[in-house]
Amino acid sequence: MAWQAKQLVRDAERTKLWYVSNDSHLAPRTFDDKAHGNFVPRWGSTALLHLAIQARAVHLDPMRVELRDVALMPMDHEIAEQASERIVEALRSGDLDAAEDLLDGPGGPYVVMSVELESADGARVVVERYGGFEVTEDEPIPAFVSAARTLLSIS
Repeated sequence: MAWQAKQLVRDAERTKLWYVSNDSHLAPRTFDDKAHGNFVPRWGSTALLHLAIQARAVHLDPMRVELRDVALMPMDHEIAEQASERIVEALRSGDLDAAEDLLDGPGGPYVVMSVELESADGARVVVERYGGFEVTEDEPIPAFVSAARTLLSIS
């Protein structure tokens, strides 16, 4: 299973969202183009959790949340995995408030760095704070971008 790197880009008016290939794995902000009014989304923890809930409507289920401490440093692996599991449970039930509350768990508060989503046929999408995402197949991309469009006003 080969991962493909992509980058979401939005217009300055926050009315359009599209993606481009990022095969060279450039830093997300490299895709900011002020002259043409194109920018990468800048999502925080709440936006990524919200995206995971929105993705459920297009048949992409939350599988994992990558967490860091507030200094963006890696956390104890066991604490991070347990917190991720609890947050994913809340996301799968559609409870954004509960998912946000869990960010203040043991060893917290936590910062969401990425969310991993999976389609029914096993295709995976991992989306990051600056709209970078990786996919295992092209099939879930339109559904993922559709879900991400719901966040345009907060990107």
